[in-house]
Amino acid sequence: MDWRLQLALILIVAIVLRLLFFVGFGLGDDHTYVDYAAQILNGRYPPLDPVNQYAFRPLLLYLFAGGIRAFGYTDLGVVSPVLASSIVTAALIVILVRTLISAEAAWWCGLLFAFEPLNVIDATTMTSDVILACFVFASFGLVLMAERHRSGATSALLSIAAGAVMVGAFLVKITILPALLSLGVYSLAMWAAGRVSIRSHVVFYATFALGFACICGVYYLKKGDFFWQFRSELYYYRAPGPSPDPPALLDYRALLMEYPRSLFGRTGYERFKYFEHGLLFWLFVPSCIWLLARARNAATSFFIVSTVVTFSFFEFYPQQVTPHLVLLGRQSRYLELIVPGAAVIVGTALHRLSTTRRALGVATLCLVLGHSTLEAMRRHTQYADSQRDVRELARFAAETVVPAGKCLAIDEPAHRALGFYLRGAAIRFKVIRSIQPEELGDCYVALGGARSFWWSHDEVVDITDDRVPTDWRLVYRLPWRKQPWRLSALRVYYVPPPESRSSR
Repeated sequence: MDWRLQLALILIVAIVLRLLFFVGFGLGDDHTYVDYAAQILNGRYPPLDPVNQYAFRPLLLYLFAGGIRAFGYTDLGVVSPVLASSIVTAALIVILVRTLISAEAAWWCGLLFAFEPLNVIDATTMTSDVILACFVFASFGLVLMAERHRSGATSALLSIAAGAVMVGAFLVKITILPALLSLGVYSLAMWAAGRVSIRSHVVFYATFALGFACICGVYYLKKGDFFWQFRSELYYYRAPGPSPDPPALLDYRALLMEYPRSLFGRTGYERFKYFEHGLLFWLFVPSCIWLLARARNAATSFFIVSTVVTFSFFEFYPQQVTPHLVLLGRQSRYLELIVPGAAVIVGTALHRLSTTRRALGVATLCLVLGHSTLEAMRRHTQYADSQRDVRELARFAAETVVPAGKCLAIDEPAHRALGFYLRGAAIRFKVIRSIQPEELGDCYVALGGARSFWWSHDEVVDITDDRVPTDWRLVYRLPWRKQPWRLSALRVYYVPPPESRSSR
């Protein structure tokens, strides 16, 4: 089969899976990105304040702004840059594996990435790490292609392109340090072994250093400080350490288990657990050992090194810097950076296995793809359940609360999401943490529903039906959907004014 047809089929599969398991606008920090993208679309850039880390991700903000300009303030509008990055990464895997490793192995690797459950779901939310992973993987590929080119001019151009793409990655998110560490380890190893020309690597590092210097120069012109971005990042994450024993706050053993559990264990919500990455990383370790023990390839060696170094960086990132806590939230989405490399290694190993034991290789591939689909379905069930509640609440508010000119009382998780879905609507919100009837007169109050998997249960305001005040009038209830994370169905009550209650 022609490789272009293979590539097209893999991309179609990747697109279909991501549309089938589409989630949409998330919760939490995503609303900040939307607000800043809106400022850009209105002709001004967000202020470069010390506590405003999002303003120091200009390329990311412009990508979100572009998606909104193309598709409006919709789920597709805010998710489109992430979704496109995932599809581009799938294409890059096929093209780079075909060029650097094996033409026959390319479609194995592409399929593994297309089905990888973490990426399938993250690609349909505002997970900026998917965009970052695309830029980093593209830069890695250009570095490896520059090594292979015999033409000095072509090699230099590819190295310059690799450096420029890595600068773009830095403008997406500062979390490119593990990628640079991976390249540094690889460069030192290859130079020591005399297997590559030092020239192509030096051109890459020089290009990146020049781009980095230009970025720092812009911040100097704006703020009078070359390192303003880094001071902002440290200021944002740094919190005063409790006295006299800051480390007592942190359970280091639990922290060290979070990423391994994400790769090899079952994660999710209490009784509803799934394999976040399917079986991909269960095969990654034996694949690394098998590939390194047999005929070595510079590209496979690099992707093994980059995956291990990146994982180690996140795993052992210092959680305590005296006298302050500097916390990097151990969220599994950071591991998007290692998914493309892992897909390349496992796909290459399975292809090589199939050359001698075809039935075993094909059966293993089918098992992984089937299991990945099942886990993507389970993860989507949990994520989409929350989004469905919020969308339904937004629809009710637009049809009932807004025309009535009333206030809608909601908890913080719902407020973050409704701020997006009701953007531009003339509605007043009252953010509540508990049921306080004296403060809720002449308001609609939303209780219960599924919003807790991104937030702690304590932040979702809910009470049982028998505890609802007798004068509250139920005006809307979503059909009950039995899920282990649901405490109750989403309900909306109208609370009469205080004078109406006192007259009774």
